[in-house]
Amino acid sequence: MAAEAVSGARRERARDVDWRGLAWGLLVAVAGTLVPGAALLAATRSVWAVAAAGVVSLLAGSWLAGRRFGRPELLVGATLGVLYFAAAAAVLLGGTLLEALPEPLPGLPVGDSTFFFVWPLTQLAAAVSGALLGGWHASRGRGGGGRPGDEGSVSGLEGEAR
Repeated sequence: MAAEAVSGARRERARDVDWRGLAWGLLVAVAGTLVPGAALLAATRSVWAVAAAGVVSLLAGSWLAGRRFGRPELLVGATLGVLYFAAAAAVLLGGTLLEALPEPLPGLPVGDSTFFFVWPLTQLAAAVSGALLGGWHASRGRGGGGRPGDEGSVSGLEGEAR
């Protein structure tokens, strides 16, 4: 009996995070940054243009992840935002250090962190907003909660009383 309860709890935790949905969302966000971002970088030589393309693609990717999750959940967007930021920051910092990409803020002294302060905040806002909108859209399309047994709450706490 206790083993069944533990096994059931593990199954519940395993479906708390839709890793496949996060992977699809990250793929959409990264591909959506690379394709238009490369064209914008070639046309404008501005890293800000790449960052803008990235925010738009992250909004789309997080909407997809939220939609796949099936209900509005802040953690889906925050997780996707952190994963995307890690990938994009590694590319941008590496490209800047290798001098393959232009400086984000030309003309400002080295060490000015405006770009790396503003850019992650816009990413986090886009990721969380997209995931909430995608989850809301999914929950409305199914007449309530997304996954079986979910109550469709933003925090997930309302379903705990079952």
